[in-house]
Amino acid sequence: MNDKEFKNRLGNPPSLTNAKKKFERDLFETALRRAHKSPSKAARLLGLSYQTFIRRVAKHEGLERTPIKKRFHSFPTEDYYVIIKSVGPAPLNVAKVISEYIPNETNQESLLRKLASHDQITFKAPSKGRAHHVIKLLKKHKATAVLEIIPKGKHKIKKASSPR
Repeated sequence: MNDKEFKNRLGNPPSLTNAKKKFERDLFETALRRAHKSPSKAARLLGLSYQTFIRRVAKHEGLERTPIKKRFHSFPTEDYYVIIKSVGPAPLNVAKVISEYIPNETNQESLLRKLASHDQITFKAPSKGRAHHVIKLLKKHKATAVLEIIPKGKHKIKKASSPR
């Protein structure tokens, strides 16, 4: 029996890839039905992470799930400032840390001039976590730095200006 006769009698031969896709779709459909269309609950039922489940469900069109909720991001109500009180023995390392982790402070040469000319320097950190990380790194280089948290709208710290 040649291929043409086989197809005429039995149709197309079953494909392992198509069978896997159909099985996965049926599995996801059953999990979503049991989880009342909640993808996070369905992922837990299947023992998958949420992200893996979402990525794999996206490959199968027509599976119903709850609509994606818009997530609201809270806005910080405080500003975080890293205050360097003394630079220590490694000003170049301090300048590298600041240029790497503090936005808008990327020029190491101007940072070195600031560090050399001022007793105390203040930098605004983008987040509390970043500020703590910078302070931890500065302490490794034997610089003295502290964190000051100021509620938004009540700024009393003046940024150190560079000498002209």
